[in-house]
Amino acid sequence: EVGPLGAGGGEFTAPRIAGDMLSSAITVRPSTLHNIGAAGTLEVTPIWLPAGAIDRLGVWSTVAGVSTWRLGLYPINADTWTPAGETAVVAGGTVNMNATPGLLTVTVSATIPTTGWYGLAILCDAYSAKPTVYGQSTDATANMGTPHLPDGTRMRGNSPNRLGGWRWTGIATGAIPATCPGSPTDAHSMVVGYVRLA
Repeated sequence: EVGPLGAGGGEFTAPRIAGDMLSSAITVRPSTLHNIGAAGTLEVTPIWLPAGAIDRLGVWSTVAGVSTWRLGLYPINADTWTPAGETAVVAGGTVNMNATPGLLTVTVSATIPTTGWYGLAILCDAYSAKPTVYGQSTDATANMGTPHLPDGTRMRGNSPNRLGGWRWTGIATGAIPATCPGSPTDAHSMVVGYVRLA
């Protein structure tokens, strides 16, 4: 469900239900037109999260590609509207993007401290080929609505009006940076990220 939208963007107003998957976009489509095409690329996409425990971070692939992605979460600074300089809330493990396509997740044990905007971070740890993944779509005719999870798990897209995010290159691999780098490049065609409430 989507809360009221204003100049400041979306607000999460639906009840907090453990097991729900929240996504960083409502309108999605499978594509290789994302920015994660080299090791050391860091991408951060905004997502509105309620306070409380989470236990999964994920992305959704439709065609495998020989690549390894590492997932995490940063707060977004309300004054600058970027995650630059913020300390990671979650520095999760890696996802093998060459695995059988579907919802690919990493298990985390973390608590979102306050309801608000966060940035789902993807760091490309290793790269040989680009996977096809669900990405944000600005095309109103293309795949409206988030995909259904194959196991029937409830999922809500809850970050409309925030197409785009931030990208860095040349980032050290092996771990999500403890502090988000400065001087981001504004980016579009972002990978849609998923967060599961615990």
